[in-house]
Amino acid sequence: MANPVIQAGKRAPAFTLPSSKEHRFRLTEQRGRWVVAFFYRKDSTNGCLKQVENFRDANKVFQKEGAVVVGVGPGE
Repeated sequence: MANPVIQAGKRAPAFTLPSSKEHRFRLTEQRGRWVVAFFYRKDSTNGCLKQVENFRDANKVFQKEGAVVVGVGPGE
């Protein structure tokens, strides 16, 4: 399935995405950890910037619970 619909509480399909610093993010490499993925529509806009800042500010709380936070955007 090219674009599966993921239901809350269900396991996400494996995926690999380009990330910053010429690396790739592979969901399978996070096995055993909670992954908090947030999606935003456009870089460098006030609403999206605030959303990213909120996740950044809460990152220590997520880490304390054993979770990794991943932001997915258009990369523009």
